[in-house]
Amino acid sequence: LSLQLFARRYPQEVAALLLLDSSHPSQMSGARGHPPITAWTTLLRLYMSGTRGQEFRALDASGRDVLSAPALTGQPVIVLNAGVDPTRSGRPLTEHERLRVDLFRLYPTCRQRWVDSTHDLARQRPEVVIEAIRELVDGAR
Repeated sequence: LSLQLFARRYPQEVAALLLLDSSHPSQMSGARGHPPITAWTTLLRLYMSGTRGQEFRALDASGRDVLSAPALTGQPVIVLNAGVDPTRSGRPLTEHERLRVDLFRLYPTCRQRWVDSTHDLARQRPEVVIEAIRELVDGAR
């Protein structure tokens, strides 16, 4: 979320934005949070120390800050989501799936792609990440 917030607060400093299986700003808030992720995050909030612990404890506030900041509008954005596009399943989306799809709406210039991978996209599918980086660099020139 910190990269999303930086990009929205300082758009003049951002040429492009690549989000790798990123969290939706409201993904960890209250009852909307995805239960397994919320439970995992709660444990991390309790046991992590230092900067990482502070970041996890501030997830709800960070998400609200992202949503209240102006949208990034002039720069190219690519969102690479791990897994299969849930809108193609023909069944109602879970809240977690709906938020993953909704991330696209938060960035007017966004191109959202679904990648056959787990959350560790950069290690499992580096060629897809490299291709997206090249596309963003070419578009920002």
